[in-house]
Amino acid sequence: MNRKNNNILIRSQAASCLFSCLYQCNYRLATVDTQITI
Repeated sequence: MNRKNNNILIRSQAASCLFSCLYQCNYRLATVDTQITI
């Protein structure tokens, strides 16, 4: 049971890291888009 809980914890951490990476990437793309349009 402990191992299962560890797996869930690692997965949630990986998911949150992935979402934050995607958010930062989208933010950079958005800033680049605004720079190009201006």
